[in-house]
Amino acid sequence: MAEGYPLDPERAFINKWNMHKLLQAERDLPFFLPETLLFSRDSFSILLNKYKDIYIKSVSSWGGSKVGRIVCGESSFSLSIQGDTPRIKENIEELYDDLASYYKEELCLVQQTAPLLSCRGRPFDIRTHLQKDLEEGWLYAGDLVRIGGQGSIVSNVAISSGEVKPTEEILTELLQGKTSLIQQRLLASSLQVCGILDKYHSFLDIGIDFGIDADGSLWLIEVNTDDLYGGPAQQLFAMLPDQSLYLGILKNSERISRQAATLLFREYQKYVKEMNDPN
Repeated sequence: MAEGYPLDPERAFINKWNMHKLLQAERDLPFFLPETLLFSRDSFSILLNKYKDIYIKSVSSWGGSKVGRIVCGESSFSLSIQGDTPRIKENIEELYDDLASYYKEELCLVQQTAPLLSCRGRPFDIRTHLQKDLEEGWLYAGDLVRIGGQGSIVSNVAISSGEVKPTEEILTELLQGKTSLIQQRLLASSLQVCGILDKYHSFLDIGIDFGIDADGSLWLIEVNTDDLYGGPAQQLFAMLPDQSLYLGILKNSERISRQAATLLFREYQKYVKEMNDPN
């Protein structure tokens, strides 16, 4: 295992900041990464002045919780925390103090708002799901589109009362003629991310969230892995009209569980043999 990006000891996962750093260190990625810094008074001011539209996120949160968005107006700032009513702040000092009070001592990221397409006036992303067969390696189990609810600043379905749609349907609606190319990019990018993470830990389920810009280029929003608390939501695929992807994911999970049990049993047998063999 490569050093430098330790797993969180409570969850056995790589937090958002370490995930960003390890991906940023890679060369020739087939997708863009939003500019991201650790949240501080200076970094907050730098990115807000540079992009006029930024996000702030706790490094250890999941499911779209504790996500904020700040947009510069002509003479004020709009602050939206997911699930709360947007607030107007008159100056950047007041804005920073409000955020610092909300997040308290949590380690947070401040991040460029990527230039992504929206769907029907709402945020969306494409979730790809991959599973690691212990004999064949990473399997691309499928993908879908998550569309945030009305007024949401995130695409997470549960927290925003959003919806799930087939990827091809939304790509055809937004970028007709580029659907096949984008799907090829999703496959290649997802497998590359899994290959990178293999250097740090043996994950079995990975869900990757990509946004798309007007050119059809991919922006990586978040990488979700299995950990001690659970894993990427397989149930999202049960919300699609066609159940074939969901059933395929369940079938893969059952096979991988059997493979893991067999491997564990073989290791136990090996251990018992070594303990009973004085030579």
